[in-house]
Amino acid sequence: MLRPPVVAGTFYEDDPHIIREFVGSQEFSTDSQARAVVVPHAGWIYSGRTALKTLCRFPPMKGFIILGPNHRGFGGRMALFPKNGVWQLPNGKALVSAPVNDFFLESMGNMISEDALAHSREHSIEVQLPFLIEMSKGDIEFCPISLFHSPLDALDKLAISIYEFLKENSDWGLIISSDFTHYESADEAARKDHIAIENILKGDGPGFLNAVRNEKISICGAEAVYVLIKASSLMQLKAEVVEYTNSGEVTGDSQEVVAYCGMVFNK
Repeated sequence: MLRPPVVAGTFYEDDPHIIREFVGSQEFSTDSQARAVVVPHAGWIYSGRTALKTLCRFPPMKGFIILGPNHRGFGGRMALFPKNGVWQLPNGKALVSAPVNDFFLESMGNMISEDALAHSREHSIEVQLPFLIEMSKGDIEFCPISLFHSPLDALDKLAISIYEFLKENSDWGLIISSDFTHYESADEAARKDHIAIENILKGDGPGFLNAVRNEKISICGAEAVYVLIKASSLMQLKAEVVEYTNSGEVTGDSQEVVAYCGMVFNK
């Protein structure tokens, strides 16, 4: 099954030469050995540098599990893209791994399904792929998982399954695609997000979800972040903030911003 690009030309450039120039123009540290990251997924003009700066912390990888929110709510609550699917990007292809899909279908049972509809119009995973293709200097292998209002027991089971997979596959990385506070002032976004980030750094998944709920923090990928907190605790990874920024730094409007955080999780 072929999935054409959905947001090329809007969220990011549809010209492979411009994509290559954008990636090549950035000089970032590659001194850490990340096993997992949190990256934003807004338009590249707003959050692309933060995402790329964070993704560059990965060593060379065979493939990536990518969790992203399902903003539109189409399809299943916890959905893999069908195995052997191909996502076409302007600068290459991302190939859905059948063995990794099979691993999750077996380990998760009826909590997860293969559902192309859940991925059909969603941008949160797609916007990361041109970066990964450029970093890998060719087509990549991946396992995209879309989340939409999934029950806590399913999120816990997914975290354990990811941990078990990554424990046996050190050449695969985990990417969580999430923007942080939406449409509040830069100061209020930073205040709220600081509370959430502190819980992530402490490895406190329940504390993170409580903060999101009690402070009304509009983190669109909160479910995916929770999965990462649990999985990274099992793997004994240490979290670090790479960069925190917001759209106001580009638009000049600090009264209504979307905030972005890049984080790495290292051994």
